[in-house]
Amino acid sequence: MDPELSAHLTQQHLSAAIYGFEALMSLCASWSPLSEVIPLWDYLLTFGPHHVVFLFLAHMQLRREELLGCHSAGGLQKLLKTSPAEGWQAGRICRQAAHLAKSCDPKLYERVRRHTINPTVG
Repeated sequence: MDPELSAHLTQQHLSAAIYGFEALMSLCASWSPLSEVIPLWDYLLTFGPHHVVFLFLAHMQLRREELLGCHSAGGLQKLLKTSPAEGWQAGRICRQAAHLAKSCDPKLYERVRRHTINPTVG
């Protein structure tokens, strides 16, 4: 969804399996404080657990410039796990995630939806 950011992460030898694993597997519970996680869970309960992918992508988009400005794998991983200076802004992440889901190609959206129930989709 962002070729430039994807290429930057790839240049640092980071794959989505590495930088997204913790947030995706914990349904964003690894992000804190809990007061910011609860709205994310509300969003997931409303739209489905597969939307955790869109929440993570939204988080990455909102921190895009910071990520592009970082040139080490360790620094990138730390940025993706730590709170931005202005806080998590769960409402902003949820709005961006909803926008990403709505603008997603229908075939890709269906793959994202099915990945939570079908282990062969990836």
